[in-house]
Amino acid sequence: MLLFTLCFFADLENGGKALASPPGKWQKADVRFDSSTAFKSLVVSPDKKTVENVGVPQVVPDNPERFSSSPCVLGSPGFRSGRHFFEVKYGTQREWAVGLAGKSVKRKGYLRLVPEELIWQRGLWFLQRLETDSDKLQKGSGKIVVFLDYSEGKVIFDQDGEVTTVQANFNGEEVVPFYYLGGGVSLTNL
Repeated sequence: MLLFTLCFFADLENGGKALASPPGKWQKADVRFDSSTAFKSLVVSPDKKTVENVGVPQVVPDNPERFSSSPCVLGSPGFRSGRHFFEVKYGTQREWAVGLAGKSVKRKGYLRLVPEELIWQRGLWFLQRLETDSDKLQKGSGKIVVFLDYSEGKVIFDQDGEVTTVQANFNGEEVVPFYYLGGGVSLTNL
């Protein structure tokens, strides 16, 4: 896998600006969507790199891994150590989120996208879209990069140059890529 040194990002309290390069390397993860976890209206491409919320329930097995009430899907591989990152392309649609979740994240019933539910995410929500300036609306698609430093308990999000750092407590649990897709949304792992 590709290794490289990354410009370290400050959290929003430091203005979200790039700082000096940190020691160490980050490993790019080749993330694939896990169709066995996909909510029934989410369709995963044959190569498992793209997922779309088609808005119509598909005929899928009701297995324990599948999200039953929230339009979510998990990715693989999972992580228990190290420094990893993955990139996701999003379109102009609203109502999506990308991040990490504990492997034991709740799959049945209503799911809140908060750390207390073992979910660390960033994305775009309807109210944010209404409040954004016209330049961002005209920009269209973009990319979000999720960085995980497991031992430090940090998840860093770089969404088109806007950087946010979230402190997380994984409690030794494996974490996996996490995605929420509103109606009509499509996401692609790069």
